[in-house]
Amino acid sequence: MGVSLVEGDGVTVLPDLCRKAPPRAAIIVVYHTHVANQFSDTLKHGLTAAIQKRGAQRNVGNLYNHMGDDLLHLDLIIDGVDDNYVVGQPNGHGRWFDWILPQ
Repeated sequence: MGVSLVEGDGVTVLPDLCRKAPPRAAIIVVYHTHVANQFSDTLKHGLTAAIQKRGAQRNVGNLYNHMGDDLLHLDLIIDGVDDNYVVGQPNGHGRWFDWILPQ
């Protein structure tokens, strides 16, 4: 199984991707930088809620910045357990990352 990149509105495409992906054999990761800086609070909450909802059904991740600060965050829901990490300090447009990886 390889990596598939899908462009689109995360709230809209996430349910269909979760239905099509092999259960538990794959993790769906929503990745976004800088664009979230332009989201309304309602849209940010909608995206986060959609990811949380899918996390109750399968393994998902959310890799992002500009949802409250300028750090790069990785929120994972694996087997129903929610873990949150700060993994880097990025350029706002993702041109570079200073990695802060968990040990």
